[in-house]
Amino acid sequence: MKKNRKYMLIILTSLIIISGASAQQSDYQIKTEFTEDYQAIDTALTNARSVVMINNLKKEIIFLENEYFEYSKLLNNAFYPATYKNKINELLTKANSVEQRLLIIENQNERIAKLSNEINYYKSEIAFLNSRADSLRKAIKSSEASEQHLAGLVKRYRENLELRDELIMDVVDSLMTTYSGMTTKKIIELADQVEFRRISSENPLDMLERIIEENTEYVSGSNRALSVEDHLRMYAVQHHFEDVWNQIGGKMLAAYGGNKKQEWNTNITSKLKDWRMATSQKMWKSMDQYLEFSDVELGAFDNNYSFFIALDSFIKEAQMKSEGEIISTESYQDYKKFQAFWSGKIKNEWSNLIQDSEVLTIAQITLIDNQLTSWESEARPIHPFLIVLLALTIISIGGYVLVLSKSNQSN
Repeated sequence: MKKNRKYMLIILTSLIIISGASAQQSDYQIKTEFTEDYQAIDTALTNARSVVMINNLKKEIIFLENEYFEYSKLLNNAFYPATYKNKINELLTKANSVEQRLLIIENQNERIAKLSNEINYYKSEIAFLNSRADSLRKAIKSSEASEQHLAGLVKRYRENLELRDELIMDVVDSLMTTYSGMTTKKIIELADQVEFRRISSENPLDMLERIIEENTEYVSGSNRALSVEDHLRMYAVQHHFEDVWNQIGGKMLAAYGGNKKQEWNTNITSKLKDWRMATSQKMWKSMDQYLEFSDVELGAFDNNYSFFIALDSFIKEAQMKSEGEIISTESYQDYKKFQAFWSGKIKNEWSNLIQDSEVLTIAQITLIDNQLTSWESEARPIHPFLIVLLALTIISIGGYVLVLSKSNQSN
């Protein structure tokens, strides 16, 4: 009997040991499975590339929470001092953070896509206008029609070029609006999108390079149909284009340059310099020819500073010349010729282009205005009536002195 009781005790003890081991094995398995599920969701959140994917993962987190809720005490002990709820909240917090970042990226992608569509539109329009300009230029060159018809062709040609330049300004202004406010973080995220080809639009750097090349090639060619205003406008376009590139070029290179950032920067900077030199040379030559035609003989100039010095020196020398003239109208005629150029062209017709391209600053224009006022007062001749009146006055005084002298002698 005692022997049977001994066997029963051994069996019961064995069952308790086996049961405890089984429970321990079950607890370990639950913790392991929860950890594996947790890690899988965490990794999926890290690699998520769309808001839709995040929404699905949020559902997975809720499912994970419900599935292991009954084991919360066990998991609390396993992850102490963290808790089961802490782990779930960590996933939800990360999901919200990633979702916010992806929303920003998707919004940025929409803006980039919109800009890309605009650029494609500008490209097609510029290409069309370039083609049309070439056709009009050929028509002007080979035209044997009437002078009136030729004048009409020239007018259409210049209007076409003006429209093309306005489109180019729109392109760079759109780029400025899009990229000037981008933070470094957004630029990095955009570069990531470009690197993994999630943005399928054309690289804007290619488009910018083509615009620079096409304009340099066009400006470098000789074209007698263009006026000073046309050359000023093209000079202003180049100036604005380069100014915008200096402000946002670094961000665009970071976003689209990939592992060739330095190469892109060198190419675009070099081509911008060629474009600047071409537009500058043609604009100053055109300005010089216009002044020569208007019979205003300034000193030599080929840049903004030397142009202002030439204007300043011309007025000072003319004013000194005027100080020695009283009756002569020669200096006053020189003044009127220059005033017609200054007020009619610089301050009226070309005013916006002069300021946009910084050919002259506001301070320089104000200084020239003040000098012209002084020159005008020195150069304006005495009115003939005043000369006659002065002569009569002198004669009257002389006669009066003569009469007075005779009267004194008779006394």
